[in-house]
Amino acid sequence: MAKQNVRMTARDYLKDYKDLIVQQSVLKSRIEMRLLTLCTQNPEAIVGHMNDVDIKAKSVTATYISRMNIEDCIATISKIEVWLEKQSPVVQGNLFN
Repeated sequence: MAKQNVRMTARDYLKDYKDLIVQQSVLKSRIEMRLLTLCTQNPEAIVGHMNDVDIKAKSVTATYISRMNIEDCIATISKIEVWLEKQSPVVQGNLFN
C-alpha cells in the first residue's frame, strides 16, 4: 500500500523537536570528549595565545570544556589537529589538485 501524504500534528512536531534536542546533546558530548582526549594526549599542543603567552592543551580542563560553546570546542580541536600536523615529519602530498 502506498504511503499517503499525512499532515504532521503538534505531537509529531514535538517528538521531532525532542529527538533533535537529544541528538544535539549527544553530539555535544562527543565533541567535548574528543577535545578532552586530544588535550590529554597532546598536553604541549598550543591552543591559543594570551598576552604573548602560548596557552597549552594541558591547561584545558573538563570543567572549562563544559563551559565552552560547541563552535569554540570545534575550533580548539582544529587548532590541535593543525599543531599535530606541524609536528609530523611526514608531509602528505596531494595526488589531485
